[in-house]
Amino acid sequence: MTKDLLEKLYYQWRSNTMSEGEFVLFKDAVTDPANQAILEEVIDFDFHHPEFDDIFTPQQLQQEFNHLKGRLASKVKTRKAFPIFRWKAAAAIIIIIFTSICYLFVSKWTKSTYRPIAEKSKTVVGPGKKGATLLLSDGTQVPLDSVTNGIVAYQGGMILKATRGVLRYTGSDTVTAFNTISVPKGREFSFVLPDDTRVWVNSASSIRYPTIFTGKSRDVTLSGEAYFEVSPNAKQPFRVHVPGKQLVEVLGTSFNINAYYNEPVVLTTVLTGAVLVKTDSATAAIIKAGQQANMMQGAIKVQKEPDIEKVMAWKNGAFNFRNVSLFAAMRQLERWYDIQVIYEKEVPDIELYGSMSKDLSLNDLMYVLEKLGVHYRLESNQLILLP
Repeated sequence: MTKDLLEKLYYQWRSNTMSEGEFVLFKDAVTDPANQAILEEVIDFDFHHPEFDDIFTPQQLQQEFNHLKGRLASKVKTRKAFPIFRWKAAAAIIIIIFTSICYLFVSKWTKSTYRPIAEKSKTVVGPGKKGATLLLSDGTQVPLDSVTNGIVAYQGGMILKATRGVLRYTGSDTVTAFNTISVPKGREFSFVLPDDTRVWVNSASSIRYPTIFTGKSRDVTLSGEAYFEVSPNAKQPFRVHVPGKQLVEVLGTSFNINAYYNEPVVLTTVLTGAVLVKTDSATAAIIKAGQQANMMQGAIKVQKEPDIEKVMAWKNGAFNFRNVSLFAAMRQLERWYDIQVIYEKEVPDIELYGSMSKDLSLNDLMYVLEKLGVHYRLESNQLILLP
């Protein structure tokens, strides 16, 4: 493990912000003797304060390192804070509290009592990043992977500018042109529509929209997944079309739509305000803040207490696998890491629980899943799941 990753994991553990998956990586790194010198250096730097005297002796550092390693080596089943370091400073006793984070991944499988050890791969698949392609009305394609500041494109009388990496339309025009933001696998992107609505677009998704909104409504078309923070305008409702599936209409609110072609259900989750969800079969339902519309085969089911944290994990830089099947989790990995998942035989009957940072490489993430009984082989951009 690199020093940068170990240091990052250490400080996440230190501040109790580590996900369950990251804890698995950290636990194994700490118990690996090859990482002892690096970890000692990180701990020493973390707790070195000039105003404190006699913070560490070599013996104390070794003792606390062993203490840390011992705590991580045990499978603690509840969260429990405990003191690691104590010292005096200006007549005060300062106690640094570390929090031990447990395994929260719960796995279960019934297909076999024996599984071979996963074959290792020299292939390293890094995490996704910010990026997209802008398609102008004349067919011109503008790459957006490295936009920072300045003019990105002209579209009639409208100017598309980037300010600190955020795209926004300025200017005025009387002729409506249509642009499309396409986000491929392995990318995410956010931008501001001409009406000041902010949009975050997930991997393998696209959104088509006009450069000016005219008429009685503000209409955009979505494929895949996006989160919207809609600029209020009671006279001109904001509408999101999911072709062949549903229409979502709002006045001013924030909501997420997951409408990937390979997902069995279209999920519309409202964080603030309310939306009206209509299907192509004329079924309709009003979804209020904290609720979710589950649309399948033209029918809408309203869930009153959806897992908002799970829904918004992608936007917040995480995978949330709480009560997610391995098959469903692999679809997320395909989109974020731009890979193809192949099942050598049947899909392993494993249910996951917990969360992991999307900053992890695919290799590190699969290292965690391997401990849950997920065996695999990685060949180029193909992740092959073994029985």
